Amino acid sequence: MNRNAFSAGELFKIGWTKAKRFLVYFFCLFLLIFAINVFLSIFRNRLGLSNNGLFIFNALSCLIDLVVGLGLTKVTLDICDEKIPNAASFFSSIDFFLNYSVGFILFSLMTTLGMLLFIVPGIVLLLKFQFFAFFIIDKKLGPIEALKESSRITQGIKLELLGFAILMGLINILGALAFGVGLIASISTTLIAHAALYRKLTSNS
Repeated sequence: MNRNAFSAGELFKIGWTKAKRFLVYFFCLFLLIFAINVFLSIFRNRLGLSNNGLFIFNALSCLIDLVVGLGLTKVTLDICDEKIPNAASFFSSIDFFLNYSVGFILFSLMTTLGMLLFIVPGIVLLLKFQFFAFFIIDKKLGPIEALKESSRITQGIKLELLGFAILMGLINILGALAFGVGLIASISTTLIAHAALYRKLTSNS
């Protein structure tokens, strides 16, 4: 029996059980993220920026996206560990911003290159290295070490991970069909389930 075997149904059940306790928290969090993106979009369109201005503006937008990714990873890990998230939780891992940014750039470059090579290699690389952010925050690893550890715990279970990713996508599509309101529940559920999967794989290994 594969020691890294897991039950997707069990993980999504954990995700929903925990997510519904913090739906108001996630609603406020996602609303804030949405508002920031709308503000930035309006601001950019009305300024009529030059090429240099657009470059700086886009760089700022990328930095914000990285902070959001880092914060969501930390919050979902905390919830999996039975910790109650608050406003400070989202920014409590900002010390890992540099490692996370480097890891994200490497992850993006590898998966993008893989996608250009007939798509399948990109999907394999995405599945292989998807947990790098958790290792950076949870185990305080550098970006290279985090990518290596993600590769290690996903060895031999790529098809199972692909099935899990497809289910995540389907759940979020169903959430989007529920007039957008369900998307808050579906995204928070799948994010927590993903963090729970990380916990499952690391505990098994």
